[in-house]
Amino acid sequence: MPQGLPERLWVGLSRDDRWLDYRDIDLRGRAPTREDVVIDAPDVCGQIKGLIERGESETREFKREVPRDRNNTFLKTIAAFANGKGGVVLFGVVDDTGEIKGIIGDLQQEKDRVVNMICDNVVPRPNLRVESCNLSGKQIIAVFVEEGELPPYGLDAAKPRFYIRRGATTFPANQTEIRAFVKKFDSVAEDYSFYRFRY
Repeated sequence: MPQGLPERLWVGLSRDDRWLDYRDIDLRGRAPTREDVVIDAPDVCGQIKGLIERGESETREFKREVPRDRNNTFLKTIAAFANGKGGVVLFGVVDDTGEIKGIIGDLQQEKDRVVNMICDNVVPRPNLRVESCNLSGKQIIAVFVEEGELPPYGLDAAKPRFYIRRGATTFPANQTEIRAFVKKFDSVAEDYSFYRFRY
């Protein structure tokens, strides 16, 4: 497909009028939503390549390199993804153009640094997974962030600041948006009261 794979793809295998097998391939890296359907993630490199080909969006953000300081905007984007539908930050890819530059330095150290910055700064801690792959001899790090169960997510536990995505840009959340997060959380907590005490 010239524009890359869509974020979600159903693949069916049949012979004559009989279904043999089917799969739901989710490029966003989300967990299965139905027990009767097997959801297979494609190979990580294929998934990341497809995400790059589709460009930045409400659920995709590119960063040329792993930041050296903890005040980088990618932390705001992680919080915004958790406050929204989830998303992925790709390190080693140029903003706007999608050019693959790759990560310089020890890949495992860079992945650890990204995870530590997120865990030390984003509150509450979002559910995420970190992957890496080699595309054309260049290393890419992908941080997949799930839609949060405990919104709002923000930075700085002492004086929290909350963020959302509008299109491919991260913005500070206004009071109305923060109230909507709280309302969403309260409706979830009524159904699943144990979420209130989850660590």
